Amino acid sequence: MKKPLTQRQRLYLKYKFGLEQNLVSLDDIGSRDIIYDLYSKDVLLSNSDYPLDYIIGEIFIPELNILISVKEGVLLPRTETIHWLQELLKRQLPDKSDVIIDVGTGTGLIGIAYAKNGYTVVTTDLFQAPLELAEYNRRINNIQTMPILQSDVLSSSKLIEIIGDTSWSIVSNLPYVPRSDMQQPTFQSIRYEPEEAIFAGVDGLDLVRTMATQIAGLKNKPNSIILELDPRNINFATTLFPDYQAEILNDYNGFNRLLVLKVDKLG
Repeated sequence: MKKPLTQRQRLYLKYKFGLEQNLVSLDDIGSRDIIYDLYSKDVLLSNSDYPLDYIIGEIFIPELNILISVKEGVLLPRTETIHWLQELLKRQLPDKSDVIIDVGTGTGLIGIAYAKNGYTVVTTDLFQAPLELAEYNRRINNIQTMPILQSDVLSSSKLIEIIGDTSWSIVSNLPYVPRSDMQQPTFQSIRYEPEEAIFAGVDGLDLVRTMATQIAGLKNKPNSIILELDPRNINFATTLFPDYQAEILNDYNGFNRLLVLKVDKLG
């Protein structure tokens, strides 16, 4: 009796090689090279907790017409992020005259999405793995100019030099999950992704506080600050930026997800 393909194997074959999901067994594949590749991934494919996207190695996002290479050590793009990116670009937020700073870029998705829509973009990350991956994704998406800088939030002297006295805004998906969530059973589903890209202190706002402190020390402050956050801490996060007017947008599930801060010009 032929050993049937698992659902994860069929999904892998579909997204990696474009094969139909109605394959039943190895005999239906018809390519020794593909069968060998499938065997080489057998241990990872048999682990239902290991992200299939890491095994495939790339994600095509048709809504944004972006191909993103992914690898272990860099956070995978989330559907929530793709959803609000679409909404912001439709609304042309921030203003197109602003330089966009994508803080904590990860795969580079946010910066690439804005660059493909005609914005001037600078991306930053603290860690080497996302910096290298963002650079690779910049190239495969034919983005000619998008500086990628190593920076602890906004601390880079090169970044401050680029900002200068120009008009600028922040669009960012920094880590925002409270560290206590590591004890929850749901953590199993993300345990192969980098903790430093997910968790940020007791309430999830450690890096947002760092950003607020750094902005307070700048003469030239951003016109807008747009942050993806946890529904549990998004309201408190507004208090960290007293000079800005706040709007909170929902994700596709109806949860408070995106904090949009604009300079209070009447304040």
